[in-house]
Amino acid sequence: MYSAEDLLSIADSEPERLFVSPDRISSIFTQLARKWHPDANTGTPNASAVFSHLVDLRNRANEKVRRNTWSTPGLVEIAGRKIRYFYKEKNDIADLYIGNTIGAVSVRAENRDLALSMEKTVSAISFPSAAMERVFSKRLPGIRASFDGSDGDRVVVFSKPAGFIRLADILRESGPLAAPHVAWIMSELLSLTTFFNLVMGIAHQGLNIETVYIHPQTHTAFIGGGWLYSGSLGQPLVALPDQTVECAPSQALAAKKISAAFDMACIRAIGRHLLGDSGGSSFRSRSDVPEALASWLRLPGSGDPRVDYSDWDGVLEASFGPKKFITLPITAQQIYGRDASNG
Repeated sequence: MYSAEDLLSIADSEPERLFVSPDRISSIFTQLARKWHPDANTGTPNASAVFSHLVDLRNRANEKVRRNTWSTPGLVEIAGRKIRYFYKEKNDIADLYIGNTIGAVSVRAENRDLALSMEKTVSAISFPSAAMERVFSKRLPGIRASFDGSDGDRVVVFSKPAGFIRLADILRESGPLAAPHVAWIMSELLSLTTFFNLVMGIAHQGLNIETVYIHPQTHTAFIGGGWLYSGSLGQPLVALPDQTVECAPSQALAAKKISAAFDMACIRAIGRHLLGDSGGSSFRSRSDVPEALASWLRLPGSGDPRVDYSDWDGVLEASFGPKKFITLPITAQQIYGRDASNG
């Protein structure tokens, strides 16, 4: 049942979040009105506010039905296909929808080439052995469908595992992470990019706190976004997101080629962001950040995944000693609410 805080948090413009469907407006309102009517809650200070808000939501819901503007929350229809989501984001290049087990990116017509690049790169991902497939398949998306929208947009629907949380959402909810948690995330990303660069011969080039997801209970990372900028190593560079440009080595930018150096730089930038200092200038004075980790995050890196991955083992040992599993007490349900089960 909804709490007073839950009900008051529902905006007047979104009655669909409460009433679910037009045919349930009356029954849901009646049920909640009985519970929150001021006459039945003389000892509850916010009962009047909740009841008044319920009336407003009921009236707005009925108005939307009359005007045929009712929209199902967490459901988008693109070119006749319905996609359930619990998170959406819009930018100049595309609209992104993330559900529990699927995601979809609707790329604007003028950036169609980026969508096609994503399709090509992700579809080509393969695994040399069953062991590698067991390790990496759950960390990477798979193309479920791709099609053209009515306005010329290119839509790519991809699979994602349940229970993963965007790093940006964790930071927004909980603030900077402790150094041990940052360390295991760095380990995951270095392992993934080494697979990209050395096994698949590709670079992702769009790794940042908005495109990387983690499952705190299993210490697993999932690369759920940024694939629009990926491609085969050595091919001409078409585009990069601003976050990559900000941290990229000048030599890699000048070369204008798809390069592993972008991924290596992005990983360190993610680590700095997760510790709450994108520049790393405060690390020297922070006792909670081991010096070996602080130095590694501040340095630009070699640009070679083999070297960076090899060096990382020494950084871990010097920073934290023997490996141990440290729980990060946060879940997708806490971040995304009831709709975390959608998709």
